[in-house]
Amino acid sequence: MKGERKLKILSSILALILMILPLPEWAVAYRPNWILLVVVFWIVYAADSMGITVVWFLGICLDLLSGSTLGQHPVSLMVCAFIIIQLQQSFKIYPIGQQCLVIVFLVLIYLAITRWLFGAKPVIDDWSFWMSCLTTAFLWPWAFVLLRELRRNSLASDL
Repeated sequence: MKGERKLKILSSILALILMILPLPEWAVAYRPNWILLVVVFWIVYAADSMGITVVWFLGICLDLLSGSTLGQHPVSLMVCAFIIIQLQQSFKIYPIGQQCLVIVFLVLIYLAITRWLFGAKPVIDDWSFWMSCLTTAFLWPWAFVLLRELRRNSLASDL
């Protein structure tokens, strides 16, 4: 269990770093939502220790690191976490393509809430709105496989 806890902390820290990593101007619209990928994985596959409180803390950390309005990311992450908690059992048995569609839906909700709380209208016809959703969904299979293998190795090393 200690190895899995360390892996959750390390993957969350890495996701936070990737979320604030400076990108070229043209690539900002394509930035995947790394923190949401990590939160979805840990809620679905190790829900015992990744709850709403931990998600709230990660959102506060993201707010502090990115300099955004305090509370903007925690609210968005908690809504997405609540949705994925409700879908947890069925999400596990979805094929990977259907999981990617759920990820697109979650990122859309996340972005809409964050933009709404920021004071901007969540304009869905804006191409940058969709690019982040698509890149996040495109990266889900690789993030899932990587985190799953790391989790298996950490669980095996605990035995």
